[in-house]
Amino acid sequence: MRLVVCGGGTAGHIYPAISVAKAVERHEPGLSVLAIGTNSASDRTRFEAAGYAFHSTSAAPIVGARLALPFNVLRMTAAIISAMRKIADFKPNVALSTGAYASIPGAAACLIQRVPQVLIAVDARPGRAARLIGRFASYVASATLEALAEFPPERSSVTGLPLRDEFNCPNAGRARRRLGIDGDVRLLMVIGGSQGSTLLNDTIGSVLEQLLELANVVHLTGDLHIARYEARKSALPSAIRGAYHPLAYLDGGMADLMAASDLAIARAGGTTQELVAAGLPSVLIPGLFAGGHQKANADRLAEGGASVTLSESDLNGGELLTIVRGLLNDDSWLREMKNAAARLAKTDAAERIAEKVLELGKGGGR
Repeated sequence: MRLVVCGGGTAGHIYPAISVAKAVERHEPGLSVLAIGTNSASDRTRFEAAGYAFHSTSAAPIVGARLALPFNVLRMTAAIISAMRKIADFKPNVALSTGAYASIPGAAACLIQRVPQVLIAVDARPGRAARLIGRFASYVASATLEALAEFPPERSSVTGLPLRDEFNCPNAGRARRRLGIDGDVRLLMVIGGSQGSTLLNDTIGSVLEQLLELANVVHLTGDLHIARYEARKSALPSAIRGAYHPLAYLDGGMADLMAASDLAIARAGGTTQELVAAGLPSVLIPGLFAGGHQKANADRLAEGGASVTLSESDLNGGELLTIVRGLLNDDSWLREMKNAAARLAKTDAAERIAEKVLELGKGGGR
């Protein structure tokens, strides 16, 4: 069987697709996979590390493009044509899409060439690309109940978000040993997504020394920001320097780190699904980009008692520090949030979606 994966751009869209492809592969050992994503080096690196062939396109965002809109439309048109040629050559039986602009070239090419598609709807409020693909998909696997209303009910169901295999057996001690952190000290995790968040990084930087008085801080800065925060670590007073751990990102070991942490400060993309799977309390700062879909993700966790939401308009170092201090000094509150997060988790999504991919691939393939 041949499977084409359409998506990329961020780890939050790539890893769910890889998880499903791996689950399909467990049932279909001869599976051949082609991933179609953007020309970002991280897309290629992540898919090829999973053992999959990769085809890059010139896909570019349309929503919010503003002055770049005409140029991006041309880039997207070229990307669709490139994907059509590649898919015609690959002849997939079934496609798996993850929404967002990076999915559009492959998803459009599959629609034109009548390849059945499964869409993974990552966000609680799906973006325009996901809603568009969902209109034509053979099946929509929704990560949340909130998103289900956006898709045809007869072809959609709630599955949860497919998680990386490492979330099946996280090891908190392994993460702490890797970072040289004692097992009994508080650990605060900061993550702005695989690309990093300038706003979140700057806010953390403004109160970094005060945060380090409360806990060890593992700061996932994103590739573009890591050099700045490594320099910031070197400039810290020696008494607290060892408590700060800036990293670009973790393509492996994220489940261990979440299991080892007491609290996370994060954006509210696909990471929210990993936070609940890990039972990790969080302070979420949803981004306003891409139609503001992150707000719905954050609202879901906050309403379930698993997180505290802080809006971008209210975000400042002092306010964030007050919230973090209050949480880290209240074990009962953290425990309640941890239990609430665990109640929101769904851990069998990859297998459930793989079953549908196999069904469509064997029954509707070419």
